[in-house]
Amino acid sequence: MKLGGALLGALAARERLRLGRALRRACIAAALFLVALVLAVIALVLLAWSGFYLLLPDLGPAGAALVVALIALGLAAIVALAAMLTGRGRRRRRPAPSSAAGAGLDGLATGLGLSAAKAAPKAALAALVVGIAVGALPLLQGRRRRD
Repeated sequence: MKLGGALLGALAARERLRLGRALRRACIAAALFLVALVLAVIALVLLAWSGFYLLLPDLGPAGAALVVALIALGLAAIVALAAMLTGRGRRRRRPAPSSAAGAGLDGLATGLGLSAAKAAPKAALAALVVGIAVGALPLLQGRRRRD
């Protein structure tokens, strides 16, 4: 009986030691990730600041701020979409509607090229937001200030 207790105590001590090492490694990794995150935020702020000053002579203060804000909004949308997609597990798809109206809508969506948007609506929304942000750049560049 005492031998079993001693073995069990030794096993518990070994597991406690392994758990302590794993916890230390996890804390170090989390701290390093936090440092990297702070550096990335500082870099993004400096990038936005320099982009604003780069666009300032051509677009003026309002145009430069709009372009920088749209780019930041696009990046935020992409990060939020990635966070939402990684937070969920695989979900089962519902079966397609078998009614004539449902089949007609599927055919219409396929004909318009929207089947990809139906398959991945969040990715399609992110592409739309980025497309609008990128599409606004030539419009803003066309309205240059006349000095």
